[in-house]
Amino acid sequence: MMSRLVARLAARTEGGLRAPVEALRRRYGGGVVEPPSVRYAHGAPVLEPFMNVLASGPSRHLADVQKDLGRRRSTIARLDRHPNVFVLEAEAPLGHLLGYREWLDARFGSEVDVTTWLSRYRPIVDDGPSSA
Repeated sequence: MMSRLVARLAARTEGGLRAPVEALRRRYGGGVVEPPSVRYAHGAPVLEPFMNVLASGPSRHLADVQKDLGRRRSTIARLDRHPNVFVLEAEAPLGHLLGYREWLDARFGSEVDVTTWLSRYRPIVDDGPSSA
């Protein structure tokens, strides 16, 4: 009989989960099955976490970053454009940002930097990331 270990990891950002999840995967292999998830505040109404997003990189990538953030239900709060670089600040629901760092890395390598942190909880206005 195989025993089942249930563990919950918490981190301030998705990137903060990388090292512990990788350590668990090295130890337990395919037994680690759950992807990162979002903690909602249940009540009336149900609230979801919104994150501040600070992105910067070469100006040639700005249009792609803006388009993708729009797809992720973000609201751009500030955009500074310079001849060679941009700095963009936005707010987006955490559920729509899961995997964002990996998307950036796959698309631009390490050229675009992004930092996220909790902004606030807001009422859910759609069915979550699967509706996007």
